[in-house]
Amino acid sequence: MIDDSDRVPAPAPFPSSDSSGGSGKGSGRDSRSGRARPGQNVCVFWLAGQRYAVDAVLVREVVGVPSLLPVPMTPDWLLGLCNLRGVALAVVDLGGILDLRTPIASAPGEGGIVVLVLRAGGTLVGVRIDRVEAVYGFDAARLEPGTSHEEHPAVKGLLSFEARRGFVATLLDEGRLAARLQELKFRKSVGAA
Repeated sequence: MIDDSDRVPAPAPFPSSDSSGGSGKGSGRDSRSGRARPGQNVCVFWLAGQRYAVDAVLVREVVGVPSLLPVPMTPDWLLGLCNLRGVALAVVDLGGILDLRTPIASAPGEGGIVVLVLRAGGTLVGVRIDRVEAVYGFDAARLEPGTSHEEHPAVKGLLSFEARRGFVATLLDEGRLAARLQELKFRKSVGAA
C-alpha cells in the first residue's frame, strides 16, 4: 500500500446512508429518495460472481496485470505486489480485508488479473476484481440502506439500477474501506493479521 496523501487530495465523502444528514447543510442526500448529490458516480464491478459498487471518486484507475509477485509470510488477503509504472503496488483480496463472504482469489488466468486501483484514506492500493462493469451516476440508482443489525458493517446498502433491464449492486462503505486499509497499513505484526 502506498501513502498517497502528499500527492492527491483526500476524496470527498460519499453521502451517508442515514437520512439525518448531520447539520442538514450540504448533506447532499434527499431523505425521501435516498439519492446523492447530482454528479456523483459509482464504479460497479464484479467480484466472486456478485456486483459491487464503490464511490467512483475513490477509483484511480483499472489496470491489467500479467502476474503478481508473492510476498512471503503475509496474510492470505495480501495477494502480492505488482509494478504500477515503476511503483510497487500491494494487491489485496477485497473479501479478505473486509471479511466479506467471498472466496479467496485464485491464481491469475492466461490474461492475467484485473486490478482496481483505489485511493482511500491517503492510501493507494490495488484490489483484485473479476471485471469492471461500468461507471454509473448515483442519481440513476435507488439506495436501499442496510437497516438490519445483521448487515455487514462494510456494506452501506443495495443500489437498484434501472439501466440495462435493472440490476442490483452492493454498495461498499468507503469510510469503512479506508479505515480498514489504514488499519492494515500500520499493523505492526503482519503475521498477526
